[in-house]
Order: sequence, then C-alpha cells, then structure tokens
Amino acid sequence: LHSQLRTNDCKASPEGRIWCGVMHLMEHTRTGSLYCINNDLSWVSVLTEQYIPNGMVWNKAGDRMYYIDSGRGCIEEYGYSCSAKITWRRTVVQVPPEYGVPDGMTIDADGLLWVAHWGGFGVVYMGSQYWKVSRQGRCTCP
Repeated sequence: LHSQLRTNDCKASPEGRIWCGVMHLMEHTRTGSLYCINNDLSWVSVLTEQYIPNGMVWNKAGDRMYYIDSGRGCIEEYGYSCSAKITWRRTVVQVPPEYGVPDGMTIDADGLLWVAHWGGFGVVYMGSQYWKVSRQGRCTCP
C-alpha cells in the first residue's frame, strides 16, 4: 500500500475471499477503494472512488452483498456471485445525519442489517422489506 493509504474494514465472503476497504489517511473524498483478495492471494480492485469503505456483509443465499461508504453516509446493495463479481448496485439506505455516520455492519439469520453509527452512539437494525430503521439502540459510551 501507498504510505498515505490504510486498510479500514475487512471481511471474509461466504466462499472465503477477503474483501478489504482501503482509504487515504487524511483525504476522504473519492480516494478509497474496495478490494477482493482471492484464495491464491491475488487481488482485484472492485470499487474505486470511494470515500470511507466500511461494513461489508452477504445475505444467507449469497446472492447479495451490502456495503457501507461511511463518507457518503449510505448502505448499498449489490448483486453478488460466488465468483466474487458484483453486478447491479442500488442505494438501499441514505442514513440521516442525526443517526451519526454508518460504520461497522453485520447481518443476522433473519437478514436484518445491524449497523453501528460513529458519532451517533448507537446501533440500528433494518430489514429489507422497506429498508427503514426497525429499531434503534443507544449506548452511553463515546
């Protein structure tokens, strides 16, 4: 990696590839990328011109990937195949600023997304039926 870049969030996909967000240390406007590291340790750039690549999860069926760009404050859904290809993309949630910045994310057995919000001191979960916040929990830790 370039000396001004760092990894941010990394996750293993259902078939065992490592997906890793890379961002600039200081400049967070279209300088980030999302990479996929294959089982043979080769890697490919999947998304470029990202702000702060974060939170990646896959649904149970393995045909959808969800991804957060914290700098844009959104959660995106992609069509996904086990060959590590992402196809179509749509923004499923544009997070309201009062919630803080969407950061880490996981998905539960029911397909609900659980999203931690930096600066919002909470975790929200949302379901795919309407992509609206189902419940919000707040913590007192900064």
